[in-house]
Amino acid sequence: MALVERHLAQRSIDLAIGAIFDDTSTKEVEIVRLFTDRHVVMASKHSKWARRRKIDLAELANEAWILPL
Repeated sequence: MALVERHLAQRSIDLAIGAIFDDTSTKEVEIVRLFTDRHVVMASKHSKWARRRKIDLAELANEAWILPL
């Protein structure tokens, strides 16, 4: 939110493209949703998780994650 609250508000940038969770436009900032992607969990075909048919989310809690933002 630093982009919206600081950089756009101070006009140090003109455009920001990124993930946002609150898409409420204000009089200072107009937010346009470009994509409505769903998040998915993926694993390499060589991963121990790829061979499993059922996985509870709790089993993945202590695994290494990469989250693109």
